[in-house]
Amino acid sequence: MNNSWQIIGNFKPQELTDSRIKIHYAVQFIAVTSSALVPALPDYSHTSLAWNPVIKMFTGELIQVQTSFRVALDPIYLKLNDTNIKVAEMQKQQVEIFLNSAFKLSKALLTSD
Repeated sequence: MNNSWQIIGNFKPQELTDSRIKIHYAVQFIAVTSSALVPALPDYSHTSLAWNPVIKMFTGELIQVQTSFRVALDPIYLKLNDTNIKVAEMQKQQVEIFLNSAFKLSKALLTSD
């Protein structure tokens, strides 16, 4: 395993706070999607994510349906993607509806006291 770090800039930690928080909340969608669509494991590893160095995105577990895919997050553009370009349209719509609902729920939880 290559554990080398890639320097992407010279920033003060305080300058990265907003971006770090946005990425933290964005990756929750990967975990929530896996939690709903991947068979549960006792250690909750089905909700984990990993860094994919090839596509340079965080990815969730494989969601095995007719056309299997993974949910991925581009941390630079904060864009959610699936890793299978040919995901069936119905499946993609189902995931988008699920992610939209999860986003609304997390937003409601964040704004409630």
